[in-house]
Amino acid sequence: MITINLLPKARRKVTSNLLFNLVVVCVTLALVVLSVGAAVGVQVVAVGLGAQLHNIEEQLEARAEVIELVTRLEEYKKILDQKEQVINALVRGRVEWGRKLWDIAHLVPPRVWLERLRLETVITQEKIRPPEDASPRARAATPRFREIRNDYLHIYAVTHDLERKSSIIGDFIDRLRSDESFFEGFETVDFQEGEEQAWLIRDKESPPVWRFRLTLKLTPKGRTETSPGGATDGESA
Repeated sequence: MITINLLPKARRKVTSNLLFNLVVVCVTLALVVLSVGAAVGVQVVAVGLGAQLHNIEEQLEARAEVIELVTRLEEYKKILDQKEQVINALVRGRVEWGRKLWDIAHLVPPRVWLERLRLETVITQEKIRPPEDASPRARAATPRFREIRNDYLHIYAVTHDLERKSSIIGDFIDRLRSDESFFEGFETVDFQEGEEQAWLIRDKESPPVWRFRLTLKLTPKGRTETSPGGATDGESA
């Protein structure tokens, strides 16, 4: 089939320009629409990300409160564990501390003030030597250890009589040793340390005093034999 364009050349040129312009306008409109759609899509995505970020921040704040609460509970548990250790030490020691403290209050000599009392437990391990008549195989066996527990009562006191401090401390020690009701359950009482300080340490004009410490060692209640692995083999009371 043969097509013959009978329009004049000028008419042909105008028709072709209109078609080209129409195509350009359509393409431009399409690009504008795509740009607007892309901008709207980006805005929608940004709003969604902002909402997610806000939710994440709220979750982090909630978790921070939980973490802080857990930290406080752990600290409180440590305090309870320490109190439990002290209570167990007092119960196992079988010492009537209420009566001991009452006796100390009445045994303090004149011109002496008690500042604080402290209980201390020191646990050491001592290697057990095999008997002299033991076989070489027994001597070469895994060594055994004896767990030794020593309990101490520290008395922190102060006196303002610096001239007679030595005799006052000696009098305090004699009072503790000579009172059978109080000294029952103790092995020794020793003067550990002393130092001249201001009555109020942060006040330079405070009068000088002598601070000292007496240490009383409790009679051991038992011995525990352990192997290197830490297993308990026996205990005597």
